[in-house]
Amino acid sequence: MSVTYRQAEEEDFPAVAAMHYPVWRESNSGVMTPYVLDQFDGPEAWPDASYRPTLSSPRWNMWIADSDGEVVGMTMFGPTLDDPHLVELHSLYVATKNRGIGSSLLQKALDSQPSDDVVLWVAEDNQRARDYYSRRGFQPDGRSWMWVPMTGVQVPQLGYRLNRQ
Repeated sequence: MSVTYRQAEEEDFPAVAAMHYPVWRESNSGVMTPYVLDQFDGPEAWPDASYRPTLSSPRWNMWIADSDGEVVGMTMFGPTLDDPHLVELHSLYVATKNRGIGSSLLQKALDSQPSDDVVLWVAEDNQRARDYYSRRGFQPDGRSWMWVPMTGVQVPQLGYRLNRQ
């Protein structure tokens, strides 16, 4: 499998969402019930609901992994709102695991501001994601918040940080 990495263009968004949505559902299957996951809009809504608003912020980027014209991974990242010297990793999703695609996409985010620390949020109950980031040097940083995606649903989030200074 030959993979190329590049910055996403707006015309890539539907293909990104078509890959991102089912992988996001799978990664959250142990965090939220199937009923709750079914309440979220499908991939056709993601470009307007997530990608365009997030990427309209200064210095925010989306990189994709492309294999023979098919999007097989994505990451979205940029400076945090309160500290422009912190990189926030907003999303990192890959359709094919254990091929180094996620690590390569993560490196794109790390290289975007090489001297700045990187922070992210991960669902407390998503042990697989927590382990993934821990293996790459991220550590819990003591931050937490409660994501309430809809009435009656609470998803505890933990902050992780990669110190590079």
